[in-house]
Amino acid sequence: MRLTVGSRGIAEGSVQSVGLRPVVGAYEMVFALRLSVSTGRGGLRRASVLGARIAVRPGGGEPSPLGFARPEQPFEVVCKDFVAPLSATLHLRLQANEVARLEALRDAGDLTFDLSFTGDGADEHGEQYLLGDGGIRVPRSEWLQTLRGAGARDVMLLEVPLPLGADGDDGWREVASSLRSAEEEYGNGNYRSCIASCRIVIDELGGLLGRKWSLAFNRLAEDGGGKMTKAQREEAVCAAVRHYTHLAHHAPGDGGEINFTRAEAEFVLRATAAAVRLAWMG
Repeated sequence: MRLTVGSRGIAEGSVQSVGLRPVVGAYEMVFALRLSVSTGRGGLRRASVLGARIAVRPGGGEPSPLGFARPEQPFEVVCKDFVAPLSATLHLRLQANEVARLEALRDAGDLTFDLSFTGDGADEHGEQYLLGDGGIRVPRSEWLQTLRGAGARDVMLLEVPLPLGADGDDGWREVASSLRSAEEEYGNGNYRSCIASCRIVIDELGGLLGRKWSLAFNRLAEDGGGKMTKAQREEAVCAAVRHYTHLAHHAPGDGGEINFTRAEAEFVLRATAAAVRLAWMG
Protein backbone atom coordinates (compact mmCIF):
# COMPACT_ATOMS: atom_id res chain seq x y z
CA MET A 1 0.00 0.00 0.00
CA ARG A 2 1.37 3.41 -0.99
CA LEU A 3 -0.07 6.88 -0.41
CA THR A 4 0.86 9.70 -2.74
CA VAL A 5 0.25 13.42 -2.98
CA GLY A 6 0.63 14.59 -6.54
CA SER A 7 3.48 12.44 -7.84
CA ARG A 8 5.27 12.13 -4.50
CA GLY A 9 4.98 9.13 -2.22
CA ILE A 10 4.43 10.13 1.39
CA ALA A 11 3.78 6.81 3.12
CA GLU A 12 3.95 3.07 2.61
CA GLY A 13 2.44 0.31 4.66
CA SER A 14 -0.31 -2.27 4.79
CA VAL A 15 -3.78 -3.11 6.03
CA GLN A 16 -2.98 -5.15 9.13
CA SER A 17 -6.40 -6.59 9.92
CA VAL A 18 -10.14 -6.40 9.37
CA GLY A 19 -12.39 -6.47 12.43
CA LEU A 20 -16.14 -6.51 12.99
CA ARG A 21 -17.90 -5.30 16.11
CA PRO A 22 -21.52 -4.79 17.10
CA VAL A 23 -22.83 -1.25 17.50
CA VAL A 24 -26.35 -0.03 18.23
CA GLY A 25 -28.63 -1.59 15.63
CA ALA A 26 -25.81 -2.53 13.26
CA TYR A 27 -22.20 -3.67 12.90
CA GLU A 28 -18.99 -1.76 12.26
CA MET A 29 -16.04 -2.95 10.22
CA VAL A 30 -12.65 -1.73 11.44
CA PHE A 31 -9.64 -1.65 9.11
CA ALA A 32 -6.36 -1.36 11.00
CA LEU A 33 -3.57 0.41 9.07
CA ARG A 34 0.15 0.46 9.71
CA LEU A 35 2.16 3.07 7.78
CA SER A 36 5.72 4.23 7.48
CA VAL A 37 5.69 7.98 6.79
CA SER A 38 8.35 9.35 4.46
CA THR A 39 10.58 12.26 5.35
CA GLY A 40 9.44 15.70 4.26
CA ARG A 41 10.91 16.73 0.93
CA GLY A 42 10.34 19.61 -1.41
CA GLY A 43 8.07 21.46 0.96
CA LEU A 44 5.61 18.58 1.42
CA ARG A 45 4.95 18.33 5.15
CA ARG A 46 1.38 17.26 5.78
CA ALA A 47 -1.60 15.49 4.20
CA SER A 48 -5.07 14.52 5.41
CA VAL A 49 -6.70 11.14 4.75
CA LEU A 50 -10.47 11.54 4.43
CA GLY A 51 -11.12 7.80 4.20
CA ALA A 52 -11.22 4.97 1.70
CA ARG A 53 -13.76 3.46 -0.67
CA ILE A 54 -14.12 -0.22 0.19
CA ALA A 55 -14.79 -2.95 -2.34
CA VAL A 56 -14.97 -6.65 -1.58
CA ARG A 57 -13.96 -9.55 -3.81
CA PRO A 58 -14.96 -13.16 -3.10
CA GLY A 59 -11.79 -15.18 -3.61
CA GLY A 60 -10.48 -13.98 -6.95
CA GLY A 61 -13.82 -12.71 -8.21
CA GLU A 62 -14.98 -9.32 -9.37
CA PRO A 63 -15.03 -6.43 -6.85
CA SER A 64 -18.35 -5.30 -5.39
CA PRO A 65 -18.64 -1.82 -3.74
CA LEU A 66 -19.23 -2.00 0.02
CA GLY A 67 -19.11 1.60 1.23
CA PHE A 68 -16.86 4.45 2.37
CA ALA A 69 -14.78 3.91 5.51
CA ARG A 70 -13.81 6.96 7.55
CA PRO A 71 -11.24 7.51 10.27
CA GLU A 72 -12.50 7.60 13.85
CA GLN A 73 -10.64 10.87 14.33
CA PRO A 74 -8.77 13.19 11.94
CA PHE A 75 -6.13 11.13 10.17
CA GLU A 76 -3.09 13.27 9.43
CA VAL A 77 0.08 12.11 7.70
CA VAL A 78 2.84 14.44 8.91
CA CYS A 79 6.23 14.21 7.24
CA LYS A 80 9.18 14.79 9.58
CA ASP A 81 12.94 14.78 9.28
CA PHE A 82 12.98 11.02 9.77
CA VAL A 83 10.90 8.04 8.70
CA ALA A 84 8.12 7.67 11.27
CA PRO A 85 5.61 4.87 11.98
CA LEU A 86 1.88 5.64 12.04
CA SER A 87 -1.11 3.53 13.04
CA ALA A 88 -4.69 4.40 12.19
CA THR A 89 -8.11 2.82 11.79
CA LEU A 90 -10.92 3.29 9.28
CA HIS A 91 -14.52 2.46 10.18
CA LEU A 92 -17.43 1.35 8.02
CA ARG A 93 -20.94 0.88 9.42
CA LEU A 94 -22.91 -2.08 8.07
CA GLN A 95 -26.50 -3.14 8.60
CA ALA A 96 -27.25 -6.78 9.38
CA ASN A 97 -28.51 -7.35 5.83
CA GLU A 98 -25.20 -6.01 4.47
CA VAL A 99 -23.28 -8.51 6.60
CA ALA A 100 -25.58 -11.20 5.19
CA ARG A 101 -24.78 -9.92 1.69
CA LEU A 102 -21.09 -10.32 2.44
CA GLU A 103 -21.75 -13.94 3.36
CA ALA A 104 -23.65 -14.48 0.12
CA LEU A 105 -20.77 -12.95 -1.88
CA ARG A 106 -18.21 -15.01 0.02
CA ASP A 107 -20.01 -18.23 -0.91
CA ALA A 108 -18.07 -20.24 1.68
CA GLY A 109 -14.70 -18.94 0.44
CA ASP A 110 -12.22 -16.20 1.31
CA LEU A 111 -12.78 -12.45 1.10
CA THR A 112 -10.45 -9.78 -0.28
CA PHE A 113 -11.07 -6.17 0.72
CA ASP A 114 -9.73 -3.43 -1.60
CA LEU A 115 -9.23 0.08 -0.21
CA SER A 116 -9.00 3.17 -2.42
CA PHE A 117 -7.84 6.11 -0.30
CA THR A 118 -8.79 9.71 -0.81
CA GLY A 119 -7.70 12.94 0.84
CA ASP A 120 -5.77 16.14 0.22
CA GLY A 121 -2.35 17.64 0.77
CA ALA A 122 -0.04 20.26 -0.61
CA ASP A 123 3.40 20.53 -2.14
CA GLU A 124 5.42 23.28 -3.82
CA HIS A 125 2.79 23.35 -6.59
CA GLY A 126 -0.09 24.00 -4.22
CA GLU A 127 -3.07 21.85 -3.25
CA GLN A 128 -2.95 18.25 -4.43
CA TYR A 129 -5.13 15.17 -4.12
CA LEU A 130 -4.02 12.32 -1.88
CA LEU A 131 -4.44 8.94 -3.51
CA GLY A 132 -3.54 5.38 -2.67
CA ASP A 133 -4.62 1.77 -2.87
CA GLY A 134 -4.31 -1.15 -0.51
CA GLY A 135 -5.93 -4.44 0.24
CA ILE A 136 -6.11 -7.44 2.51
CA ARG A 137 -7.21 -11.03 1.97
CA VAL A 138 -9.14 -12.61 4.83
CA PRO A 139 -9.16 -16.42 4.80
CA ARG A 140 -12.46 -18.22 5.36
CA SER A 141 -11.52 -19.54 8.81
CA GLU A 142 -10.41 -16.10 9.98
CA TRP A 143 -13.58 -14.44 8.67
CA LEU A 144 -15.80 -16.99 10.42
CA GLN A 145 -13.96 -16.28 13.67
CA THR A 146 -14.46 -12.55 13.09
CA LEU A 147 -18.21 -13.10 12.70
CA ARG A 148 -18.33 -15.16 15.88
CA GLY A 149 -16.40 -12.53 17.81
CA ALA A 150 -18.89 -9.86 16.76
CA GLY A 151 -21.87 -12.03 17.69
CA ALA A 152 -22.98 -12.01 14.07
CA ARG A 153 -23.27 -15.82 14.15
CA ASP A 154 -25.21 -15.86 17.41
CA VAL A 155 -28.34 -14.81 15.55
CA MET A 156 -29.47 -17.35 13.00
CA LEU A 157 -31.39 -16.76 9.82
CA LEU A 158 -34.81 -15.33 10.63
CA GLU A 159 -33.42 -14.09 13.98
CA VAL A 160 -33.32 -17.30 15.98
CA PRO A 161 -31.64 -16.35 19.29
CA LEU A 162 -28.88 -18.71 20.42
CA PRO A 163 -28.52 -20.35 22.84
CA LEU A 164 -32.12 -21.41 23.37
CA GLY A 165 -33.55 -22.10 26.81
CA ALA A 166 -32.26 -21.64 30.30
CA ASP A 167 -29.21 -23.32 31.82
CA GLY A 168 -29.88 -27.01 32.33
CA ASP A 169 -32.62 -27.16 29.70
CA ASP A 170 -30.99 -30.04 27.85
CA GLY A 171 -33.63 -30.41 25.17
CA TRP A 172 -33.41 -26.88 23.83
CA ARG A 173 -29.66 -26.81 24.30
CA GLU A 174 -29.31 -29.83 22.02
CA VAL A 175 -31.59 -28.24 19.41
CA ALA A 176 -29.54 -25.02 19.53
CA SER A 177 -26.26 -26.93 19.25
CA SER A 178 -27.43 -28.89 16.21
CA LEU A 179 -28.83 -25.76 14.58
CA ARG A 180 -25.53 -23.98 15.09
CA SER A 181 -23.72 -26.95 13.56
CA ALA A 182 -25.99 -26.78 10.51
CA GLU A 183 -25.31 -23.07 10.14
CA GLU A 184 -21.55 -23.59 10.45
CA GLU A 185 -21.62 -26.28 7.78
CA TYR A 186 -23.51 -23.85 5.55
CA GLY A 187 -20.92 -21.12 6.20
CA ASN A 188 -18.10 -23.52 5.36
CA GLY A 189 -19.72 -24.55 2.10
CA ASN A 190 -20.51 -28.12 3.24
CA TYR A 191 -24.04 -28.05 1.88
CA ARG A 192 -24.83 -31.74 2.13
CA SER A 193 -23.67 -31.77 5.77
CA CYS A 194 -25.78 -28.67 6.42
CA ILE A 195 -28.91 -30.41 5.18
CA ALA A 196 -28.06 -33.60 7.08
CA SER A 197 -27.62 -31.52 10.26
CA CYS A 198 -31.02 -29.93 9.67
CA ARG A 199 -32.52 -33.42 9.80
CA ILE A 200 -31.01 -33.86 13.26
CA VAL A 201 -32.50 -30.52 14.33
CA ILE A 202 -35.97 -31.54 13.16
CA ASP A 203 -35.66 -34.94 14.88
CA GLU A 204 -34.54 -33.33 18.14
CA LEU A 205 -37.34 -30.78 17.89
CA GLY A 206 -39.86 -33.59 17.39
CA GLY A 207 -38.58 -35.42 20.46
CA LEU A 208 -38.69 -32.24 22.53
CA LEU A 209 -42.26 -31.42 21.47
CA GLY A 210 -43.51 -35.02 21.44
CA ARG A 211 -44.25 -34.94 17.70
CA LYS A 212 -44.29 -37.88 15.29
CA TRP A 213 -43.31 -36.31 11.98
CA SER A 214 -44.14 -39.44 10.00
CA LEU A 215 -47.73 -39.31 11.26
CA ALA A 216 -47.98 -35.63 10.33
CA PHE A 217 -46.71 -36.36 6.82
CA ASN A 218 -49.12 -39.27 6.39
CA ARG A 219 -52.01 -37.13 7.62
CA LEU A 220 -51.22 -34.55 4.96
CA ALA A 221 -51.02 -37.21 2.23
CA GLU A 222 -54.29 -38.88 3.25
CA ASP A 223 -56.39 -35.83 4.10
CA GLY A 224 -54.97 -33.39 1.56
CA GLY A 225 -55.07 -30.71 4.22
CA GLY A 226 -58.80 -30.20 4.01
CA LYS A 227 -59.62 -30.70 7.71
CA MET A 228 -56.23 -30.16 9.28
CA THR A 229 -55.83 -27.56 12.03
CA LYS A 230 -53.19 -24.85 11.93
CA ALA A 231 -51.04 -26.80 14.39
CA GLN A 232 -51.32 -29.92 12.25
CA ARG A 233 -50.34 -27.98 9.14
CA GLU A 234 -47.28 -26.62 10.95
CA GLU A 235 -46.35 -30.19 11.85
CA ALA A 236 -46.78 -31.18 8.22
CA VAL A 237 -44.36 -28.45 7.13
CA CYS A 238 -41.74 -29.76 9.56
CA ALA A 239 -42.40 -33.29 8.32
CA ALA A 240 -41.90 -32.13 4.72
CA VAL A 241 -38.59 -30.46 5.60
CA ARG A 242 -37.44 -33.67 7.29
CA HIS A 243 -38.58 -35.63 4.24
CA TYR A 244 -36.35 -33.45 2.03
CA THR A 245 -33.34 -34.04 4.31
CA HIS A 246 -33.53 -37.79 3.57
CA LEU A 247 -31.63 -36.96 0.36
CA ALA A 248 -28.57 -35.87 2.36
CA HIS A 249 -28.97 -38.59 4.98
CA HIS A 250 -28.85 -41.58 2.63
CA ALA A 251 -26.32 -42.85 0.12
CA PRO A 252 -27.12 -42.53 -3.61
CA GLY A 253 -27.81 -46.26 -3.76
CA ASP A 254 -30.58 -45.75 -1.22
CA GLY A 255 -32.13 -42.80 -3.03
CA GLY A 256 -29.86 -40.11 -1.58
CA GLU A 257 -27.93 -37.27 -3.16
CA ILE A 258 -24.31 -36.13 -2.81
CA ASN A 259 -24.28 -32.72 -4.48
CA PHE A 260 -26.31 -29.80 -3.18
CA THR A 261 -26.15 -26.11 -4.07
CA ARG A 262 -25.91 -23.17 -1.71
CA ALA A 263 -29.48 -22.18 -2.57
CA GLU A 264 -30.77 -25.66 -1.71
CA ALA A 265 -28.95 -25.69 1.61
CA GLU A 266 -30.22 -22.18 2.40
CA PHE A 267 -33.78 -23.29 1.59
CA VAL A 268 -33.59 -26.15 4.11
CA LEU A 269 -31.69 -24.13 6.74
CA ARG A 270 -34.18 -21.26 6.61
CA ALA A 271 -37.12 -23.63 6.91
CA THR A 272 -35.47 -25.45 9.82
CA ALA A 273 -34.57 -22.21 11.60
CA ALA A 274 -38.14 -20.96 11.13
CA ALA A 275 -39.53 -24.17 12.63
CA VAL A 276 -37.25 -23.83 15.67
CA ARG A 277 -38.15 -20.16 16.11
CA LEU A 278 -41.88 -20.90 15.91
CA ALA A 279 -41.64 -23.73 18.43
CA TRP A 280 -39.46 -21.70 20.80
CA MET A 281 -41.88 -18.76 20.77
CA GLY A 282 -44.72 -21.13 21.61
